[in-house]
Amino acid sequence: MKYKNQWTDPLGGGFLSPIRIRRRQTTLQRLPHRHLQPILAPKRPTHRRRQVTRLAEVIPGNAKLQLDSCSDPNFKQKNTMRTRLAFLLAIAIIFSGCGTQSSVHTFGKTAEERIATMTDLLKKRISLPGPILDAECFEEQQGDGQLGPSDFTFFARIVVEKDDFAAWKTVAGEKNSNWDYRSPKANTSWWPTKEQADKLEMYLPKPMFGRNNGWVGFADDGKTIYILKIPM
Repeated sequence: MKYKNQWTDPLGGGFLSPIRIRRRQTTLQRLPHRHLQPILAPKRPTHRRRQVTRLAEVIPGNAKLQLDSCSDPNFKQKNTMRTRLAFLLAIAIIFSGCGTQSSVHTFGKTAEERIATMTDLLKKRISLPGPILDAECFEEQQGDGQLGPSDFTFFARIVVEKDDFAAWKTVAGEKNSNWDYRSPKANTSWWPTKEQADKLEMYLPKPMFGRNNGWVGFADDGKTIYILKIPM
């Protein structure tokens, strides 16, 4: 059936009746931009150089020069290298700061207290061949334990009976041919010098202390034993 006021659908579909015309006009009024007008939004720049060029057109002076530096094709690589170098430098500063902090822990103020400390320490691993007549011992801590683990180095000297000296060597077990000399940072008169340590008969500390880091040195006087425990 044909009507007097026929209207051709601009979106296709042939001729429309008056009722359908009013419906379609309502639809077109609601959606004018989506169906009748093209979207002319500018495309977003996909390259760093193009983006920087547009920003540089509106930013004058030194800021423009800084933006132009980003157009360097090697800018990202250079920036990554600078970040890594800054990170490594920060780590080096942190660990160097930790290494400079040290403290000393003593075990008793009197000879009796130090003898008791060394006796209890050695009894955990071995059966003592004889009594300890005198003892000196302390521990140095490297680092404060806040920004990383601390290192502990133990220095000790014990004096035993000469008749028990050979039995102490037997308890010490295996000799140590590869050892390093270390001296405490604290001023101690009883710790041997490097020349004196070269004359000691060295043994591994594992039978007495449970690990091989360090040494047990027997002096040629037949009664003095030096002990060094170092960190891993």
